[in-house]
Amino acid sequence: MRFKPTVYYIEDCLEDVVDRFLALESDSPALLYIWGHSYEMDAEYISWEKFESICKKLSGHSDIFYGTNKEVLL
Repeated sequence: MRFKPTVYYIEDCLEDVVDRFLALESDSPALLYIWGHSYEMDAEYISWEKFESICKKLSGHSDIFYGTNKEVLL
């Protein structure tokens, strides 16, 4: 409960948060932690297509470390 993720993936601000993260210019590491439950996509809180477009925007950056919960939080 002490950990505060960056954004819940059904929030309207998701794309803006991702854009701001990608525009960061910093010498210190930054964490973008998007959380949610896959069943919510089936309930149409967010579409799979919209989330896939966010993932594509975030993918392939050589300066980003992509990690599992264990790799990032422990």
